[in-house]
Formats: sequence, structure tokens, C-alpha cells
Amino acid sequence: MPLHIPITIDVAEKVWAYTTRRLTSLAIPTDIVSRLDHATYGLSAIETLVDDLETRLTAARAGYLDLLADPTVGLAALESLVDDLEIRLTAARAVKIDEITATRMSELDSANIPTDTGHIPNIEFGKVQAPATENAAVTIAVITADQSLGSKDITVDVPAGATITSVLAIAQINIMNNSATAQKIDLKFEVESVVLFSQTDVVGFGAVDGAASSYVIAENASDEVTTDGQVVTLEAKATLSAAASVRFQAQYYLIITYKMG
Repeated sequence: MPLHIPITIDVAEKVWAYTTRRLTSLAIPTDIVSRLDHATYGLSAIETLVDDLETRLTAARAGYLDLLADPTVGLAALESLVDDLEIRLTAARAVKIDEITATRMSELDSANIPTDTGHIPNIEFGKVQAPATENAAVTIAVITADQSLGSKDITVDVPAGATITSVLAIAQINIMNNSATAQKIDLKFEVESVVLFSQTDVVGFGAVDGAASSYVIAENASDEVTTDGQVVTLEAKATLSAAASVRFQAQYYLIITYKMG
């Protein structure tokens, strides 16, 4: 309630005429005093409320209030994030989310999912294997048939549980005439002592020392190579037409196709 103190104009002029002014004998109405001393709304009660507010509004909590205006985590930033979420969460997408019910989730229970068999059926994989070391060069200077160009073993290595579906055996034979003698050369290729290739006069050289050629043999060895861990022996052989020096170097490969299961 506002405090009204009636002062006449004459009295006021006299008061302001003095260099030092003081109001004396000021009578404050009793109802004002009672309001100021009121236990609930008075000055003491207000002071108590302010003290309590100061206790509650610590420096840390004031810092939290400052965060409301922070450009990164404040209300404006939050509003921007909500706006972006509203753009992303369209009505159509909301319908899709509504379809995620307890019943649908139960369909993903482990009881409804086939046990992992550790393989992908009906998909074939390929793998190329070679001997651990390459063959050394071999020099032949006789016409005796089927001179070995060096045999090598390859250990089949496919994943556990795999089924081999096909195997291609390859022999790459590098040949250099080591004398000025013409040659016609027969070649043979064996896998697990089974002859997969045998041809006469497949490579020929004129009487030129240093003449060179490379011959590749690729044959189906699916019947000879069948299981994981099998040690497969591959060997190429040559027969010369003249007893003069020819240098050979053979390298072997297995191309294994397999599927899981």
C-alpha cells in the first residue's frame, strides 16, 4: 500500500527554506507499520525469501541459466535441432516407426532365426595356389623321352567345410635354346601321376643359340584334386628332337573353385 503523508504548501515552503532539513515527529499510520512487520509479507519475511533465493541460485546454477543463451547448446540451438528433426521425421517415416511393434520385434527373436551354419550357400569362391618355392631351371641335352622339368607339391588349402567344385591345373614352361641346334620339343603335364596333357612338337626352335619361348598348359584337374589338405604333385616333362642343350624352367599353379557347405 503506498504511503501518503499530507503536507500543505505553506509547510513545504518553510521546510525548504532551511539549509538543513529534517522531518520530525513524522507519524506513520499504524496499518503501514503492521504491514511492514507482517510475518508473511513484511520486510523480515521478504529478507528471508531473498536469502533463500540467494542460497538456491548458486554460481553453478546461474551458469546453467547462462547456457540458455549459448549458441551451441542454448534454446536457439535446441530449436534448430528440433526443426531439423521435424524435417527428417516426416509423416511417412513416422508411420514406418509405428510399425515397429512388440509383435514385429518378437519375429526377430533368436528362435525365429536359423542357426548360423557358418557358410553362404550357392556362392562359389576362387583361390589360386602355387608351390612354396619356385622350380629351379633344368638343362636337358638328351633325346630320351619324358625328361622331368622338376615336380612340385601344392597342399590344397580351402576353408573348413568347403566343397571343391572344380580345379584348373596350370604349368607355365619357359624354354631357351642353349645351343645353335634346331629343336622340336614334345611336352607332357601330369597331376597326381595322371597325364592331363601330352603333345608332340608343340615348341620349335631354329638353329639359334638363345632363342626363347614360353608355353602355358592349363587342364581340368577336378578329378585329381578333391579335398582340403590334399598334397597334389604336379610335374611337366619334355622330349627333345636333338641331343643338344635346352634350358627349361617350369612353374605350377592350381586354381581352385569351391563353395561353402
